[in-house]
Amino acid sequence: MLRQNIDSILENWIKEISSKEILPEGIQALNFGIFESENGYTVYLTGSNEYDAEDDDWACNEDFVPNNRYLEFDQKEVSMLDWEEFLNLIVDSLSNIISLENYSEYKILNIANITSGFDDGDLVKLK
Repeated sequence: MLRQNIDSILENWIKEISSKEILPEGIQALNFGIFESENGYTVYLTGSNEYDAEDDDWACNEDFVPNNRYLEFDQKEVSMLDWEEFLNLIVDSLSNIISLENYSEYKILNIANITSGFDDGDLVKLK
């Protein structure tokens, strides 16, 4: 149930961003960053004009920042997860959404490089 809830929340958030935002020319990669927040975890989206598979510092460049960049997960069942469990849920969910290749609804995902990870950890390459 938790997994389906996270899937649905992420899908709706990405659809909303895709319907309101256009990736600027030159964006090479998107990063779905994660950090611990007061009542759970927060996922945020940024895009960069640079991408380096060997150096995650590219993700610090914020060349694309959508208006609705933050998505807070503060449900009780989420707050009980450790960071690795939450990361795995987010990575699995994003991987499933990306694999759909439904670029009419998820326009912003039509890009060569997509990663996710905690701000203070390694990034996981999703695409």
